[in-house]
Amino acid sequence: MKKRFFYIVDPLYGFIDVRDEVCRNIIKHRYFQRLRRITQTGLAFYVYPSATHNRFAHSLGVYHLMGIAINELKKKRCFISQEEENLLIYCSLLHDIGHGPFSHVLENVLIPLDHEKLSLKVIDLLAREIEEDFSGVIKMLTVKEDDSFMRALIASQMDMDRLDYLGRDSFFTGVAEGTIGQHRILKTLSVLNGKLAIEEKALLSIENFLHARMVMYKQVYLHKTVLSAEVLLIKIIERARELINSGVTLPVTSCLLHVLRQKTEITDDTILSFLEIDEAEIWSAIKQWRTATDRVLSCLCESLLLRRLYKAEISINGDMPGSIDTAIKKLKKRGFTEKEIDYFIVRKKEKFTFYDRKNPILVLRKDGSITEIHEISPLIATYPESQSFVFYFYPQEGGMLDIL
Repeated sequence: MKKRFFYIVDPLYGFIDVRDEVCRNIIKHRYFQRLRRITQTGLAFYVYPSATHNRFAHSLGVYHLMGIAINELKKKRCFISQEEENLLIYCSLLHDIGHGPFSHVLENVLIPLDHEKLSLKVIDLLAREIEEDFSGVIKMLTVKEDDSFMRALIASQMDMDRLDYLGRDSFFTGVAEGTIGQHRILKTLSVLNGKLAIEEKALLSIENFLHARMVMYKQVYLHKTVLSAEVLLIKIIERARELINSGVTLPVTSCLLHVLRQKTEITDDTILSFLEIDEAEIWSAIKQWRTATDRVLSCLCESLLLRRLYKAEISINGDMPGSIDTAIKKLKKRGFTEKEIDYFIVRKKEKFTFYDRKNPILVLRKDGSITEIHEISPLIATYPESQSFVFYFYPQEGGMLDIL
């Protein structure tokens, strides 16, 4: 007897049931299976050793939470047709299918497209291969001005994506302050006038959710050592691309070579080559490039493999630390040119949005009215719109300079 469904064991949610045939076909496809080989938090494991979870588990988690959200809304007499339910479920599974090696780290580096645009291209390829119509999925993931409850479940400040990745990343990094109550929030979802809202009784849970996101950004995603490792990886890829395009022969697979040689035109062949590249392939290349004749590339690769990372300093006002001058002098003394020094002295600007008041989280009050959460929450009302950070990275004694 043919098995009609299967379940997957997840450390956060227990069992995730997969009963829809289209979902089964998506999950079994090689484009989705490759997400097993894409880490969820990039190089965060350089600081948090257990943060080796992948995009595959995250995508299944979003799929699971979306199913719960749909069921909760149906219980509250929110009409969702079978077609709309399928659309939400497929979007939840496919929203990250365009992520490349190390997730956001190499976004716009290997291919000059962000993961959202790449996902749309991959979904189109997938639809042709499994002979399904995903035009509605592509439209839903593309249209940003839609403020319907369906769009809010997929992409908003309280979407299923954030509910999963915050809980999952907190669990695997061990940052307990990032823990959130997903099921409490899901139980209090409601729809009024076609818009998604949270019942007022869950106000504390929402405040905790937003605070947890801020903590995770400051302690994990924007941790200066995590960023140092990520910048180092980016510089390795940039140097390898420069050498290859100048005629230098480096040991590299055909797919990675194709992507590194591509210019501006993104063809289906380029996308197909990109989909064949996983993190094992990048690590393999880095291990071989550590013995390259090019001093810059070999040093960068050796530094990443041995965790001799850049020294990282945060400058709130953007001023360059004086210690960088010392590093530049030492690099020049070792014979590096001005152009080569650019691979060792890096400035990176990051911006974190605490709470976007232009796309607010709506709260359903006990009297049946709707209000924006920052209007009734003293905590969220104190959040600034955003905060910018300028990071400087440079080699230091006892680290990368010892390898040079």
